[in-house]
Amino acid sequence: MDHNYAVGHYCTRSKMRNAAVDENNGKTILVMMSSVESKLHARNFNLVSPFSFSRNIFQLSQTKNKAFTQTTGACLPSGGYTTIHGCLTEPVEPVACPDGTEDYTHDKSGQI
Repeated sequence: MDHNYAVGHYCTRSKMRNAAVDENNGKTILVMMSSVESKLHARNFNLVSPFSFSRNIFQLSQTKNKAFTQTTGACLPSGGYTTIHGCLTEPVEPVACPDGTEDYTHDKSGQI
């Protein structure tokens, strides 16, 4: 079964779907996304899902605690410290501006 189909099928069959869509309640959407990712993680322990991964990056940036990140990575499909560190330190090619555009920079003093 296709991954996107499975997630969509779960969301449409979920009782939380109507509450999340009708009320646009952030907590309900958070619970629903966590639920979907947890179900997928139960089938594949090597899964690193985007929602949990971004939460784990945020937690690492706030706590600066490797052990906390490792614990979160063991419980959620978010990857551990080595996954996050590898992603953040991987060299990235610079993005060039398209022809015909101008580059602007801004610093704290407000000068351009």
